[in-house]
Amino acid sequence: MGLLVVSVVVPGVVLAWYGVQAVLQEESLYEATLRQRAKELASHIHRDLGDRMQAMLDDLDASATESGGDWISAPETAAARLRTSEPRVADVLVLDADGTIRSPRRAATTLLERGSAARPDLDWLEPLLAPGQDLELRRRDYAGAAEAYGEALRQIPGQRGAAIVGLARARSLFKEGRYDAALAAYDELATSHPDDLDLNDFPVALLARYQAALCLTSLEREDEAARRLAALVELLLKEPWTWGGYGETALARRTLDRLVDGDLLQRLPEAERPDPALLERRFAEAAASQADQAAILAALGKAGAGRRALDTREPGFALDALRGEDRDLMLARRWWTHGGERRHLVLLLDDRALRDEMDAGLTTAGRANPEFVTRLHPRDAPPPPPPAPGFRVVQSLEPWLAGQALHVTRGHALLGSARRQQRIVRLGMIAALLVIILVGLIVIARAVSREVEIARLKSDFVSSVSHELRTPLTTIRIMAEMLALGAVPSGDKQAEYHRNIVSEAERLTRLINNVLDFARIEEGRKKFQFGMGDIGDAVYEVERITGDYARKEGFAITTTVAPDLPPTAFDRDAIIQALINLMSNAVKYSLDDKRIEMGARGERDSILLWVKDHGPGIDSKEIPHLFEKFYRGGDHMTREVGGTGLGLSIVRHIVAAHGGRVGVESKHGEGSRFEIVLPVSQVADLTGAEKKR
Repeated sequence: MGLLVVSVVVPGVVLAWYGVQAVLQEESLYEATLRQRAKELASHIHRDLGDRMQAMLDDLDASATESGGDWISAPETAAARLRTSEPRVADVLVLDADGTIRSPRRAATTLLERGSAARPDLDWLEPLLAPGQDLELRRRDYAGAAEAYGEALRQIPGQRGAAIVGLARARSLFKEGRYDAALAAYDELATSHPDDLDLNDFPVALLARYQAALCLTSLEREDEAARRLAALVELLLKEPWTWGGYGETALARRTLDRLVDGDLLQRLPEAERPDPALLERRFAEAAASQADQAAILAALGKAGAGRRALDTREPGFALDALRGEDRDLMLARRWWTHGGERRHLVLLLDDRALRDEMDAGLTTAGRANPEFVTRLHPRDAPPPPPPAPGFRVVQSLEPWLAGQALHVTRGHALLGSARRQQRIVRLGMIAALLVIILVGLIVIARAVSREVEIARLKSDFVSSVSHELRTPLTTIRIMAEMLALGAVPSGDKQAEYHRNIVSEAERLTRLINNVLDFARIEEGRKKFQFGMGDIGDAVYEVERITGDYARKEGFAITTTVAPDLPPTAFDRDAIIQALINLMSNAVKYSLDDKRIEMGARGERDSILLWVKDHGPGIDSKEIPHLFEKFYRGGDHMTREVGGTGLGLSIVRHIVAAHGGRVGVESKHGEGSRFEIVLPVSQVADLTGAEKKR
């Protein structure tokens, strides 16, 4: 074996090592070339993206041109038309020259208001609110505050101012505990101010509906409150939210929390209950859209500063980027002039649409360059792990995709088809060589080990059989010679010699039968003769056959056979042989405690046969192997006691032919109990099973 390793394995491993080194050196020669090609690919993708984005801007210009003067006279209609025709546009904002929002109609506030803490259009409202606010917030005189707000309400000419003061009055009524009056005030506000916003850009009508539901809860009218909140949810899902506001976001969250956490949801009929998980998802999407819009309103005056200022002379849309709440927003901006008036068009581009534009370019590049992997990734985030070790080329996608970078890494297809095929063939040959060497070593080692084991088993078997044959033959020859020479007194002594000769002859016959039966089993020629009978008679027959020999060795045999054993089909000679093998082992392997129990009893639809000794027991590690052919235990007692290692193997085969099972229970120092369980059956059942076997 050592010579085999030195002559085959060592040269094979050395050859494989040199082959791998050659392949790796060849790969390193292409590393610089691949890196340069990756840089060229990144530049090409950047140019292709620029072409695609410029084509998109041209499409936006064409779509905007179709609306013509509507951008001046009907900006809502023009914006809706552009969103419908251009799926890459997520939202449209239209402003006039001084920054006033013209579309959408319900926006959070003008740019002038957002850029300054002062609100000139609402300065007149402060003196009217001051008395009520003093009573409500400082003195906590809610009744007086409600009266003061009511007096202010009668002096306000504007619709929005009336809504703001009306909310303050209803709030004071609620704090005072006049829930019915507060409910009426909120219902009136919800009806008369559908489009007004409060000082914090909360939609007055929606806020009033929510507060009305709280009034109903305070009045212990929970069922009606639940219906009001469910209707508010439907309205939030159906109506457009304030552009750039946050009132609907807060109201949606409060409404959903009140429905779920306040157990009001269970008061609705099952068919009318909204799905909280679905509402949470849809409200989250709308809230994210509002957050993007708010970011645009907050920073629109500075958008493009330091990057690309919007020139009034530019004839078409220009890209711009704006940092949103959690990502960069892409804008397309231009000025529109018609009839002497100018409008500032700001388009929020859809992230998914832009990614689709990019993915199209990456797909095309990937098909043409399968040896590279191209991925989009946030510019400031840690780079993703490459699919294969090697270089990384990073290309910024400004100004086309703000905050994004293109990563080009080495793919699994490292070389061209010809070189890749060569590399695969070489590595395959090296791997095949190693596999062949390994498999050959394993096969040879197993074959040698098997041959050695077979030789040992054959040697042990021949030695055991020779010993087992020699003992009874020697006994028979000595006793027969003594009888022939007349050296044995007549009478009982001669009878004893005759019995011993018969006993040893029967022992010799059993040994030969075991060997012959094993040969038939191995060759598949073992046949069984099944017949109906009383298996208890077979147990008594085993006692008769083995009794003289066992008692001569000093053993006491106790046989217990239940009187009510049912008749069953079995091969009498085979079952007797199996029990004799078990009895023989019990006699051979018992030490000082020379008691053996044997018996049979019925158990449900089967018959249990057992042989129990009080010997030293069997090691638990050896029990799984007891019924294997040639197997003999490894302790010193087993080696000292004669045997062929076939007896239990033959027992297992006989029991299996009867459709039964054989097992053993043994504890060290307490002896062993072998059990045979045979099913109660008919001859036809066992004959059919034997044919299948």
